[in-house]
Amino acid sequence: MKNKKQLGAMIEYHRKKRYALTQDKEFSREMFCSVLVDHVQISLCSPTTYRRLAQGIPIKNDDIYLRLMEKLELPYDEAAFVYTSSFQLQLKQLYDAWERYDKEQVYAIIAQLQSRMKSKDAWEQELVQLLEDIRLLHSRTISLCEPSRMEEIISALAIYPDVCKSLLETSIHNYYIDIHQEHRMEAVLKSMPQTHMHEQLMLYHRIDQQILENAEEDMERLLHYYREQKNSNAQLDLLLMKLKLDFLRGKSSEASLQEIQDFMRIHRASLHPDKYQKYLYFTAKKYNREGQYAEAKAAFEELMDLDPDMISVVLSYYFHTLIALNERMELSARVCAHMTPIQKKRYAYFQIPLQEYEKRETYILKVLCEEVLHEPHEARAFLKELRQIVRKTKHYVLLERYLEKTDDFL
Repeated sequence: MKNKKQLGAMIEYHRKKRYALTQDKEFSREMFCSVLVDHVQISLCSPTTYRRLAQGIPIKNDDIYLRLMEKLELPYDEAAFVYTSSFQLQLKQLYDAWERYDKEQVYAIIAQLQSRMKSKDAWEQELVQLLEDIRLLHSRTISLCEPSRMEEIISALAIYPDVCKSLLETSIHNYYIDIHQEHRMEAVLKSMPQTHMHEQLMLYHRIDQQILENAEEDMERLLHYYREQKNSNAQLDLLLMKLKLDFLRGKSSEASLQEIQDFMRIHRASLHPDKYQKYLYFTAKKYNREGQYAEAKAAFEELMDLDPDMISVVLSYYFHTLIALNERMELSARVCAHMTPIQKKRYAYFQIPLQEYEKRETYILKVLCEEVLHEPHEARAFLKELRQIVRKTKHYVLLERYLEKTDDFL
């Protein structure tokens, strides 16, 4: 029997899941090691043996795995594709394509793997679903799938091969950021396989947490590695992160920005289109943060024209830029088609002529405050933005009083 480490973890994962759903004591940790036959409790293994198995420590006796899987109604097929050396080789090819940011090759290899994974083996079925999740996560600008599924993926990490864990790292990182649970991120990321991609992500995490010791040295070491690999996509990621590091260090970012612009002139043709969008996103935020609003506005608009779905990511930053410039918003119909109903209501505010202050204030009170702020997924991101709008109105005190009540709601 192969992959005992993952099979043991899968047994423990499904035992916990079955017990949580049914509260059946047969699936409790104490009772799971035995089975009731004709009113007689028969031992499947000792509690100590099961504890080792559940921790991923291989047990010599294959029958123990088979009996426990049978109790959970999990099928095992020794001839399944996932237990072959060919599967491991294709996983390595998948990782290599992922590191090069070769999306088309990533999708092609996942499709090849899925076409060969057709058995009724439980572990293979887990990986078929996971590879589909990886494909979906990698195809999106925002690596966030259904939150309940992301929680399932994270709780089942021990089941997956190391390569699959590596492919999930960025998505897990982005998921915790998107749900504002960054404090849960570090423990999960530390359990991942140690690769250059992992080091890169851990560096980003440290910078996000403002743990900056040795950050420059680690960044230069990774840049050296990716230059040798001629991986321009990974190099650009690191160069963009330098902008954030400069800001946190209180340093001028002009040198880093010049380095990026020189890099873009040389390597633009070899970059994946998504990476150019990331370049626009990072530089637009930099311009916005440093008060270069005209440059920020141009970069945000180019980004949204390239990918209308980015409206969901950049909307608040873009509004801040418009507020600073005191300009109306003019988006293309193609971009507007990708906005949510709530985003369209926020957008409508910027269509009110600048001189019509009373109409603007009425819209803030009757639409933005009453409707937008009571949408849980919009409220937190929008409150700071709304305060900036309010400070540009005449009846500041009245609106500020309303916003104090809104703070209690949040």
